[in-house]
Order: sequence, then C-alpha cells, then structure tokens
Amino acid sequence: MPVTIAQIIGLYKAGFQTRETVANVGISERSVRNWMKCFKDDGGTDLPSAKPLPGPSKKTSVCTLTVLKR
Repeated sequence: MPVTIAQIIGLYKAGFQTRETVANVGISERSVRNWMKCFKDDGGTDLPSAKPLPGPSKKTSVCTLTVLKR
C-alpha cells in the first residue's frame, strides 16, 4: 500500500483534484481524502504511514503456524 500512498501524495502535489486522483489510483474517494488529510496534518513534508492495528499481538508460534499451513 505505500506505493498507493505515494501516488496519492504525488498527484496531490501535482495539483490533481480528489476525483482525478481516485480515477488514477483506483481506490475510494474517502481513502484518498483521509490520506491527503494525514499528509496535510503532518506538515506536508513526509509521507504518512498506516497506523498499526489495535489490539494485542498474535500469540501463535512459528511451529504452530507451520502446522496450520499444512
């Protein structure tokens, strides 16, 4: 997904409107607006990154994952 975020920000910097960006990138208008808002709120210098998912981390061991993949 970072490629898509970079594309959104690049099109925003190039002066594209939200709907034009949606047509070029192929994701929802709400997602484009949210990433553009994150970019603006962070000062407009660095690419925003996705936040980690909430909740505890997985407790599954590597051995268990190997068994489950079979």
